[in-house]
Amino acid sequence: MERPIGAPCWIDLLTSDASQARDFYNEILGWSAGEPSEQYGGYFMFMRDGVPMAGCMQHTADAPGMEGPNQWGVYLSTTDVKATVEKAAAGGGSLRVGPMDIDDLGTEAIVADNAGVRIGAWQANIFPGLSSFAEPGAAVLRGRVRVADAGAERHPGVPRHGLDGRRGGLRRDRGRDRR
Repeated sequence: MERPIGAPCWIDLLTSDASQARDFYNEILGWSAGEPSEQYGGYFMFMRDGVPMAGCMQHTADAPGMEGPNQWGVYLSTTDVKATVEKAAAGGGSLRVGPMDIDDLGTEAIVADNAGVRIGAWQANIFPGLSSFAEPGAAVLRGRVRVADAGAERHPGVPRHGLDGRRGGLRRDRGRDRR
């Protein structure tokens, strides 16, 4: 499965209670949890009907790249993780983890932008990542762009039309602005 560069392709959960996460996501989404792999530091996959839905790993506070709270991470598709890392660094970002090969599955890296926001990059080899989208229990990834003040000056290069194609990108719902 080939994805456009920058398309969301995988999600994983970093949690301080992997056992509770197994029960929670099974109950609400019907995801079963695979066995933690020692080879991958305890990482395991959530599955639905044999299809990988997400990854999960026990939060280890002193491990590199695991600073911060329990959180979901998103990985974006790339054809060259090393080049993506170099571009991130050139743009003021920093490398948090990797790049590292995950056997023959693919290559990952986690970078932080100049504000410290983390994002993963995934260069698929035999594992493309998410393959189930429009089904019950599948992950749905949506990007949101929020303009805090409609009168504020826009960032250079951001189009005046929002993601929905209307000026300002506002959606109206029951009299309130929705983005």
